[in-house]
Amino acid sequence: MKPIYLILAFLFMLNCDGKKEEPFCGVSDPATELIWLKEIIDIAETHQDINYIGAIWEEEYMRNDVVYVEMMLGSGGLPGHWFNCDGTALSMIPGNRPMAARTRLIYKNY
Repeated sequence: MKPIYLILAFLFMLNCDGKKEEPFCGVSDPATELIWLKEIIDIAETHQDINYIGAIWEEEYMRNDVVYVEMMLGSGGLPGHWFNCDGTALSMIPGNRPMAARTRLIYKNY
């Protein structure tokens, strides 16, 4: 009976890598599953224009998942843009502008 428990324990340990990725914006792969974000990445991959050179990060703002796109995106020089998960520009509360933590990278091309 003990060998069965040992085998079960071994199989259980194989399935437990200790760290499970939590979904971001309700998806497991935002770079491909968030259509609006995939479009930005596709442009960045194909055009190599200065407006689309940079990185995209998973962030949190006021306990909500948000996306920080560290690219100019044709804005005339603004270095970064914040978006809600649905792709709309993040409405900032005056005096409460977030600082990008830059800890969970989604994409970069530099």
